[in-house]
Amino acid sequence: MATIYTKVHEYNKETQAIVVSFASTETKSQNPDSYEKINYSIHYLVGEGASQQDLKDALSKVGLDWCETHCKKEMLDGKPEKQTEVENLVGTSWSKDLEKPEAPDIDGSLDLTQLKVDLGLT
Repeated sequence: MATIYTKVHEYNKETQAIVVSFASTETKSQNPDSYEKINYSIHYLVGEGASQQDLKDALSKVGLDWCETHCKKEMLDGKPEKQTEVENLVGTSWSKDLEKPEAPDIDGSLDLTQLKVDLGLT
């Protein structure tokens, strides 16, 4: 479990966008000011009628994703041999066959109200 530190830098009422930065107990710095600012549309994060706590929770979730990705980058920073491996991919291309999971059958019995509850949308 990681603690996510979030800082709100700006809010644009006109575009309804919020600018934030993140850090975590897993990143090199636990200070969000040490990392880039990211712009999010409020409507991307929460639905209409969401509370301030709902927005904070949503920001924490996207912050967790950002921190996990950033930790991988920080690991590469200290491994020049891995950076060389990635650099060697420049100019290459490939294909790979992958199994695509089958979509579930929808027989018309889908309960949209229950689905919204299950997904935390209500």
